[in-house]
Amino acid sequence: MGMISSKKRRLIRVLPLNDSDIKKNGDLHWPPGILSCVKPSNLVPEKDKFMKNSYNYDPIFRYLNPLPDDVLQRFNEPSHKYLPQAIKIMETVLKKFGSYEQYEKQCGGITLSRAQAIAAVFRYLKKEKFEDDEIAINLSDDLLSNACMSSFQGRSILNIRAGTMKEKWMEGMLAHEIGTHYLRSYNNRYQPWNSIKGRQRYCLRPVNPTEEGIACLHSVINLEYPLLWRPAVLYYTASKAGVMSFKQLFKDLEKYVADPAARWRYCMRAKRGRTNTSVPGAFAKDQVYLKGALHILKHSKTIDFHALYKLGKVAYQDVETLVPYGNMDDDRLRIPSFITDLGAYRAKLARILKLNGLTRRDMNEVRGDDINGSDYPQG
Repeated sequence: MGMISSKKRRLIRVLPLNDSDIKKNGDLHWPPGILSCVKPSNLVPEKDKFMKNSYNYDPIFRYLNPLPDDVLQRFNEPSHKYLPQAIKIMETVLKKFGSYEQYEKQCGGITLSRAQAIAAVFRYLKKEKFEDDEIAINLSDDLLSNACMSSFQGRSILNIRAGTMKEKWMEGMLAHEIGTHYLRSYNNRYQPWNSIKGRQRYCLRPVNPTEEGIACLHSVINLEYPLLWRPAVLYYTASKAGVMSFKQLFKDLEKYVADPAARWRYCMRAKRGRTNTSVPGAFAKDQVYLKGALHILKHSKTIDFHALYKLGKVAYQDVETLVPYGNMDDDRLRIPSFITDLGAYRAKLARILKLNGLTRRDMNEVRGDDINGSDYPQG
């Protein structure tokens, strides 16, 4: 690996940030820091206790700044609507690869070191023609997610959980975080709805599930096997957490995820925010990924994806209405290279649909009556 210039070395300094410091991009309807509020402060000891008790224990999570019950309740109603599609995707992966672990080994490649991850970020930024100092990098050991975009004192930051990035999945993560979340936030600055009052004036729908749906599709769109495994498992886990205790959920998920450490992470995400995990209940935010992806895939032939990007943080259903009012010709507006050719882009979306085993019948169940759900924060 080549040397990193001194200018770039200043940018890649590990910034003194954690989940409580960062404000997730696009959280226009939720208070900043909500995801840090549902991160248990005793995660490590409770995980150790769970593992030492042979998985026969329901963790008791503690929180430094717990969410009020009325706020947590908004996240406590998981959907089961797309459970059949989630199961079909997971079974498609297992049928082809035998296990999740084999899928990760074959499709993910090696785990990148910190230096390799940093080099990959800069290669992506250079390819997409970003300014040298436009985005800083924060390598962290405490993020719950593998990566997220955030802002800190006006600076755009890519946060990466150290030691989790896979070689073949790295560019997909960057297309998700920078190529989708960051660029749509960037374009949003130049639109008349770039504030809460502006969104209200134009009667905009919540940005999710469009935002996370298109982002998770971009995570896999250029892969040899563009499988929606992760959003499917997240949807399934949240659905089952609504009717199971932590240890029941952990046992149930074993048929899809054998590795105990990976299974713990999925179960913890579904049960975060709760103190007593022996009681059925879920933090249902993670269902937004699959839900959004299915809606985008269903309407991929009619969505104007260039306009969807240029208009900023908007739902795909609002694009046609907003185009006459949007700032569409500003030279500062940007789209990522992977959607420049819309024909090729739509062909890749169709390929995602096919390789995940989703049929016309599956997609007929994806309807517009559930698109105005809670505008969950990103991350």
